[in-house]
Amino acid sequence: MKKIFLSIILFIMSFNAYANPVNDKFKCIIVGDSIAVGLSLADYDCKTLARLGITTKNWFETFQYNPFYRETLYKIGIISLSTNDLYNGNTEEYLYDIRKGLRADKIYWILPSKTLKPTQYEIIRKLSEEFYDTAVSIENFTRDGDGIHPNTLKDYLKIITFLMEKE
Repeated sequence: MKKIFLSIILFIMSFNAYANPVNDKFKCIIVGDSIAVGLSLADYDCKTLARLGITTKNWFETFQYNPFYRETLYKIGIISLSTNDLYNGNTEEYLYDIRKGLRADKIYWILPSKTLKPTQYEIIRKLSEEFYDTAVSIENFTRDGDGIHPNTLKDYLKIITFLMEKE
């Protein structure tokens, strides 16, 4: 049921191709996996390039030429990737390329579970430092569920509101 609901939301969001520009820049972009889809449900006029269950490699292959990704300036960028990756050595390269292509004044990385995905956690922590970005742990919002996704829509809304208000 949860997957059907999120699939319907993604379908509806695909019709919203344009965000509202703010001072010649778009407000925000959210890129990534199912966590990114959940974050996009808040009404912040964010462009979202996300898919349920997508790996970092698949995200890059799907969206690398999307003009909303490489050719658009944003005030805020949010990256949530690597949770669906089986570590095979390429995750860091793809994440690096994705970050290099994202054009935003401020970038937030959503850290995957340190317990369930320790390698991916360290990669994102390292990349966020390398690019002078901010890594954000969502562990407090995932404890009662699967340890990966925030427990409720309200938790997703708390996370995105926190990130938007830090601007």
